[in-house]
Amino acid sequence: MVVLKFQSDSKDHLTYQLFAASMSKRIKKKRFRSKIIIPILYMLLGILFIFSGSIVLAIAFILVAILWFLFYPKFERNRYLKHYQSFVTENFKDQGLSKIELNEETIHIEEELGESKIHVKKISEINEIENYLFIMFGPGKGLIIPTNKIENLSDLTKWITDTSEKYGIKKNYYPDWRWK
Repeated sequence: MVVLKFQSDSKDHLTYQLFAASMSKRIKKKRFRSKIIIPILYMLLGILFIFSGSIVLAIAFILVAILWFLFYPKFERNRYLKHYQSFVTENFKDQGLSKIELNEETIHIEEELGESKIHVKKISEINEIENYLFIMFGPGKGLIIPTNKIENLSDLTKWITDTSEKYGIKKNYYPDWRWK
């Protein structure tokens, strides 16, 4: 059995939300459309206006396409960040001390809000980024473990290795993950 104790804060929850968003196929598709498809449409309209003889309108549409492609991704990234910051502020105030017991069969979680017990068989994957481990139980459902706040990291690493081998759980490591 591995026992983890740490103080959870809003930064931990924000990092988890941003990571989950960056891995979501739906959000990836939406962001791709916003970044690539919309400027292409503006560019195509600009080209159509060139052929119709409306050069001023064509230049305007092509300029909008270029500016969109260059500046919209940063705007969108900040918009998502603000959205998740307000979500975390509203839903995860003062999380307090967390105690997690990792056993061969179950994960027992004790927090100020209550307790829960999850069967290890329900883990769908384990994701690791710098300073965090996310044990996922399904889309958007996961356990946040800030690895820089726990003392017995080697015990946790051994539990993850043993558990993933025993249950065939997929482990993902994203050493360079950043919210982009």
